[in-house]
Amino acid sequence: MDTHQYRRVAVIALIAILCFVIGVLIGYFSMKKEHLKYCKDVNRKDAYPTNFNFLNRGADMSISKKIPGLVSRQRLDETIRFLTEKPRYAGTETQAEVTKFVHNTFLRHGFHSERVAYNVLLSFPRPGANSTITLIDDGGNELQKTSPFEEGVGNIKDYDDSFKAFNAYSPSGEVEGDLIYAEYGRKLEFERLKENGIDVTGKIAIIKYGKIFRGNKVEFAAKAGAVGVILYSDPGDYGVCCEGINPYPETAFLPLTGMQRGAIVLTKGDQTTPGYPSTEYAYRLNEIELNSQVPQIPSQPITATDAFKMLREMNGEDIVQDSLGRFNLSFPHGTGLKPGRKVNMVVKNINEMRKIENVIGTIRGSIEPDRYVIFGGHKDAWVYGGADPMSGTNIVLEVARVIGELVNQGWKPRRSIIICSWDGEEYGLIGSFEWVEENMAWIRDKVVAYINVDSSVTGNLHTYLRSVPLLKKVFVESTKIAADPSGQYDSVYDKWLDEEHGDIQARKMGGGSDFVPFLAVHGIPTMYPKIYGISKGINGQEWTARSTPLYHTRYETYHFMKMIDPEMKNFAAMTTILTDVLRQLADSMILPFDLKAFLIDLKKSVKVVADVVFIQNTKVDKKYQEGLQKGIENVDEAIAKFQNDIAAVDKNNPLAVRRVNDKMMALEKVFIDGNGLPDRPQYKKYIEKPRSAPIGDRKLQPIILSDSKGNWLKNHVSDDVEKQIIWQSKSGARIADSTNWLKRNIAKSIINYGDIWLYVWIGTCDLTSKNKKYISLRHNNEDGIREITTKYREINDIIRKYPGSKLTILETPIYSIKKWNEGKGHKDPATFEDQDEELASQINALNREAREINKSLGSHSPEFTSDLQTNRKVKVGDNRQLRTIKRYNFNLYADGIHTGTLLSKAWLKKITEQIKRDCWDKQVGRNEPK
Repeated sequence: MDTHQYRRVAVIALIAILCFVIGVLIGYFSMKKEHLKYCKDVNRKDAYPTNFNFLNRGADMSISKKIPGLVSRQRLDETIRFLTEKPRYAGTETQAEVTKFVHNTFLRHGFHSERVAYNVLLSFPRPGANSTITLIDDGGNELQKTSPFEEGVGNIKDYDDSFKAFNAYSPSGEVEGDLIYAEYGRKLEFERLKENGIDVTGKIAIIKYGKIFRGNKVEFAAKAGAVGVILYSDPGDYGVCCEGINPYPETAFLPLTGMQRGAIVLTKGDQTTPGYPSTEYAYRLNEIELNSQVPQIPSQPITATDAFKMLREMNGEDIVQDSLGRFNLSFPHGTGLKPGRKVNMVVKNINEMRKIENVIGTIRGSIEPDRYVIFGGHKDAWVYGGADPMSGTNIVLEVARVIGELVNQGWKPRRSIIICSWDGEEYGLIGSFEWVEENMAWIRDKVVAYINVDSSVTGNLHTYLRSVPLLKKVFVESTKIAADPSGQYDSVYDKWLDEEHGDIQARKMGGGSDFVPFLAVHGIPTMYPKIYGISKGINGQEWTARSTPLYHTRYETYHFMKMIDPEMKNFAAMTTILTDVLRQLADSMILPFDLKAFLIDLKKSVKVVADVVFIQNTKVDKKYQEGLQKGIENVDEAIAKFQNDIAAVDKNNPLAVRRVNDKMMALEKVFIDGNGLPDRPQYKKYIEKPRSAPIGDRKLQPIILSDSKGNWLKNHVSDDVEKQIIWQSKSGARIADSTNWLKRNIAKSIINYGDIWLYVWIGTCDLTSKNKKYISLRHNNEDGIREITTKYREINDIIRKYPGSKLTILETPIYSIKKWNEGKGHKDPATFEDQDEELASQINALNREAREINKSLGSHSPEFTSDLQTNRKVKVGDNRQLRTIKRYNFNLYADGIHTGTLLSKAWLKKITEQIKRDCWDKQVGRNEPK
């Protein structure tokens, strides 16, 4: 089968799946009452004996009022102090202490508690051995060597194996070779290295943490031919932002000595028993099978200090640190180390079978004990785990205590509540995956919802929710009973609503925590909330990432948690909210699911997928598109009828109540494909699946489509907003090239990122042409402008097909043909002065067209040329009248076209400020988006 045939089959298969799912939905919601005539008599209210009346009991609404007063901030403080007093790696004695503590806490508060053990493959630094990266010369002499330990701070200076940094499941081994810088290690960066003629084969890649999962960085490096990967936390991403701010322990920002740990496997669960529980009698992969599944090349994290020493030895421009410790580093930086240098990489890890233990606590439901609401979070950490995971474990234990007290006071939840404390999450969601695999026979049909906590308090500024649409309303309602920790508003809800301008949003679930086996494998509705955001203390700036700057380092301590929540008010707020979420889901007679939100999200998702199919595959028969559209209309009608059925259900008929609830429970499961997804067979659910690369929070994803101008600006990216911009920049790109790229990739971009705001910054290479090393004016008239403007409008037509996405044409700055050619050694650059004058005229005309297009779109571009102007007033003519002569300081360019450092930073700031206004809430205002 050739490529075209395969693509056609794949397209038709995708359409068939969509049509099948929609058909199931239609049938599911369209069951008419006459189909239930055999149950007619049970609809009579007098058909039930009086001793069954308890089955019709509604929720006890008074419970919500009791919850805030039962939450203890003192208990929360005491608990997290205990949880973070020792390193808590999975499979260790100190983790067993936490397991025992959680088990006893559940028992003490009236839960039936069970410790469930699994024997699984874990990974650790080899005792008594060190993993190091050494820079050596041709003679094998050591020039510098990395530290295997993460240094203590303040009075803490201990150095045992607990403080060695490592990447779990990295193979042990020794490799040697040249060093290559691959920025964030994304696929696009390795492709760019290849485009620039830089061969990665046989080299060791040094890569910054961030943007995508660390396991994908190693995967992409291996596919590009690298023999090893060095990872480091760049101070520009995790370090301090401003003069006058010091790192931890004075603030929450990462010292240059920090090293981020983490697993690098792509398959979740125990690596030896994929798809099956890792019980005593389980079949396990043999060594050959296992080795094919885990990473194939060694990787090792190092400090920013050591990374700087390595990078400084590379070819290219000199690398310096600024006053804040950040690196002045361009990409790609050189083509390897300086002559006579190479890197020796030694990784000494050990993979071994160890016992992990989940703790499962249960309160039995009084009416529907065979329907379960599950609440959980993990308890294993990389070192102390202050925010990740102990902020979540702290909340798990306090929620259990509050529920136990409510039950003691007489509350009887309708459905059973299960609270889970998972083990082995940091090694690839092992504890949750193994438990779900062992209990899959009942989980899919009997679980109402799974509520996840993990890094649930990483800051103190904003509320954040990842949720399936069905559950959003449940969480939002519960925020109304929790006091605002800042004291500025009456409730968490009031503050959140104000920050979101009256339109509270729930983000996609994605991946990366223990909800994945529930949602992505079995279609269980899930949510994962948190409180995030740390003030930088300078001009109102904030750390806006959902994790902490100290993520997975030894500095995530009790001291750090007290720094961001000294009075445990944020912990108390989240405990209050989640206890009430459990109350709603466990006690409401009719499940409080939001079918309207489900339908809106379904329509949007199907539209995006359909656009990929039908826009990019024009040969697909139109009948498929029409059928899909008709199917969605029918689903709309079916869900509307179902909502009417729910509103009219006889609440005195427990069977009728059970029937509508079971239908709602099964909604997400319609998208389950037992064979798994084509690209990721471990996951079974269409529409909502984990992403390999987490995406930041915003209303629209900014994408800059640019020629080489973008490459020069993005080398100076530093703040949190700039890091979330996607740069699609290619040297020499013309407007036609970019338009074709957009046609091919827009639908996929929206699938990956949601709605986008596209900024088009193309035109330079359409106005001038290059002959070997010199450039000249392409047109002596406005033909070029008309061609570019026509393409601008074509791009607008493409974007208009996606109503949630928007477009801005960025103005083209004036540049100099003369200056460029002079820099390239032209013998007579003065001959290009007339071309410069004509070029300036054409650019001004082009920008007028761009402003008209932007005006029609309701968008705006920053103005760049004014930063170059050095206007002079001169007397002209017989009357000697003053006239302004426009002149431009082309010395601000590096070469007449590409921006120097000063101009790059100025223009990047202009673009970023515009993107903040466009893509984030306007109320954010100060310096960073919320």
